[in-house]
Amino acid sequence: MPSVRQFSLSLALSIAAACGASEPKSSPAAQEVLAPEVKPSAEKYEGYDTCVAVLRRQRECTDTFIPTLVDARVRNDHPAGIAAKDREIGRDALVAMALDEWKDDSTDEAIDRNCTAITSDEPAGVPELVQRAEACLAETECAAFSACAVDIVSSRW
Repeated sequence: MPSVRQFSLSLALSIAAACGASEPKSSPAAQEVLAPEVKPSAEKYEGYDTCVAVLRRQRECTDTFIPTLVDARVRNDHPAGIAAKDREIGRDALVAMALDEWKDDSTDEAIDRNCTAITSDEPAGVPELVQRAEACLAETECAAFSACAVDIVSSRW
């Protein structure tokens, strides 16, 4: 069975793949703290900046995003076996595992690496996904952002 890291990372990557060119609404001070080292524009791919914005926002909303992600994965048993794992160890333990793994998956370096990989190959259906990702980024509350972000990913399962 895939690890919880794979569950959370695959959601993050799927959301980031929906990226276009928006930034989340947050203060300049928060952006300085959260901003990964951005590649020079000649090295960036289309959608990189929005990908970074989405992953930063997921990190900003960790305490809401990860439980929302785990809930959706368990409800949909995606990937197969996570619902059984939830019954075996309990939701709190499953969320704790995902949060622990998310510490590595949400670093500035991981954000840069993942967004570079994601945006180097344009996925099918980008215009619709970009529009949906921008709507998520416009949400000011973490609960609404997290629900929106998870909805995008679960619609692609």
